[in-house]
Amino acid sequence: MELNFPPWLFTWNQFFFMFYVFVAVIPAAVLLYKNNERVLAAKPELFFHVVGKVGLDIALVMGISGSAIALMGSLQNFDPDIDPYFQATYIVGTMIFGAGVTGASYCLHYK
Repeated sequence: MELNFPPWLFTWNQFFFMFYVFVAVIPAAVLLYKNNERVLAAKPELFFHVVGKVGLDIALVMGISGSAIALMGSLQNFDPDIDPYFQATYIVGTMIFGAGVTGASYCLHYK
């Protein structure tokens, strides 16, 4: 059974980009945790603070750069037969995902 998304929702490339954002946050948070293990051992709730801070720093940049990449791709591969609203879903969808991860990271960082 093949999973097909509606063309106006997301493509596999956007899901790969979203996965890349999550994968970028985890190693950076683990490295920060390992470097500050003594402090975080005394207060384990600081781990969520670290993950939130790393998510804020990475997801915002990834959302903006992903939107720029999608815009450049739409302009480079412009086809007048394709609906411009369909092409805009790539740009806006990536921006919304970056904003969602940034918002969740903000909630973890600032309680």
